[in-house]
Amino acid sequence: MELQLKQRKLDCLKQLTNQIRQEEQTQEIKLGDSMPDIGRVLGAWGQVLLRGKQWNHGNAGVSGGVMAWVLYAPEDGSQERCLETWIPFQTHWDLPQTQHDGMILAACNLKSIDARLVSARKILVRSCISMMGQTYEPVQLTVYEPCETEPDVQILERNYPVQIPKEAGEKVFELEEDLCLPSAAPPLERIICYDMHPELLDQKVMGDKVVFRGTAWLHLLYHGTDGSIHSWDFEIPFSQYGDLEQDIQPEADVKVIPVVTGLELENKEGCLKLHASLAGQYLVYDRQLIKLVDDAYSNQRQLELHRQSMEIPILLDDSRTVVRAEAPMPSNCSKVLDTAFTYDQPKLRRSGDQVEVTLSGSFQTIFLDEEQSIHCGTSRWESSMNYRADQQVQVHGMCVRTGRPQSGGILANDLAVELCAMSESGLTMVSAMELGQLQPQDPQRPSLLLRRMDGSDLWSIAKNYGSTVCAIMQANGLSQEPEQGRMLLIPVV
Repeated sequence: MELQLKQRKLDCLKQLTNQIRQEEQTQEIKLGDSMPDIGRVLGAWGQVLLRGKQWNHGNAGVSGGVMAWVLYAPEDGSQERCLETWIPFQTHWDLPQTQHDGMILAACNLKSIDARLVSARKILVRSCISMMGQTYEPVQLTVYEPCETEPDVQILERNYPVQIPKEAGEKVFELEEDLCLPSAAPPLERIICYDMHPELLDQKVMGDKVVFRGTAWLHLLYHGTDGSIHSWDFEIPFSQYGDLEQDIQPEADVKVIPVVTGLELENKEGCLKLHASLAGQYLVYDRQLIKLVDDAYSNQRQLELHRQSMEIPILLDDSRTVVRAEAPMPSNCSKVLDTAFTYDQPKLRRSGDQVEVTLSGSFQTIFLDEEQSIHCGTSRWESSMNYRADQQVQVHGMCVRTGRPQSGGILANDLAVELCAMSESGLTMVSAMELGQLQPQDPQRPSLLLRRMDGSDLWSIAKNYGSTVCAIMQANGLSQEPEQGRMLLIPVV
């Protein structure tokens, strides 16, 4: 007789790729007829915008561009001038064959940007973007659960509390603000450049929604009415929610990756008009208890077990460590006008059970020297940290800049390092049983045995001696596994 166990469908997300790509692009800027010739390039800045995602059965990709600004000193000695350009990018990640369209989570940050003089009328801008791309495909796994069976059949159940990727999505939202510089800031004459980076303060699951809030930091570099270069930072709070397809338990974890998809800032009669588009990409890890049949036996009949293995993605650890990036000030700096910090995504290198995480970034400082001439200097920063993980565990990392760069004596900016440890665990379970005919019990069989407890657990002892775990525990007054070396009475049932 064949006994089929109950089947339960388990919906989850299978990660297909988690890769970091470097994308370098260049663009030439030609001066307009009304602009004076270039004397020297002072500095370059950029803002990465993620514009689109594309999913095909063979690959997944993202597209966007860098809003780039270049400040130069004219050859005729007049006031600094600023040039703008758009540097597009597009990148793809190869995918295995998929059954369904999936979800792309992407993080794009500016690793570096610089400009050099080609001629008195032309500048070459080079930008390098660090792009992290994660792709997920929805899958449905079959779990075989315990069910009612014959009284003589003993079943060993195992409970596996797991945290699995359950659902991914995206919430697109807009920020529109009228911004005014405070009276303490020099009045604005002309915008040089601006950038925005969103920073999360809280993220959680509430029923069928992902709720997140944070601050969008808007940095402005401008010419004041006094003819000098100044900067200012605006903090713009946001609070959003994204709809889930199903209710998720409150103790579920969620990872939100915010990106800027559009950014415009206009100076209208001394007031700044901001229009920004952002997307909160989210991935929910649900906590579930999986009950499986690990083993079964009967001391009254033959029992043949059929087993199946299930590969299930499990989140083992999700850590966040804040590291301070620091670099010395330029040697000939007398006054800092502005500082920007760009960084690379972490590089991971495994050595046994240790993963070395290498971090790097650059500070770009525009400053005045002792003769009050404007210069731009770049300072590199590097650091490393170790993360312990078994060799069977996959570790992925991502960096997120927090706050604004500081320039009080040294250049500094905080960088949050987020590391995720995943395991594609293979859970083997009993899926069906072949039950033979009941056999009469041997009347010569002893009814009680005495055995010293060794390294075996009660299930193994009961199975070997034709007893049950319940009977052994009752006979010895046990409420849990006994200590090693104890003598046990083993009733044969």
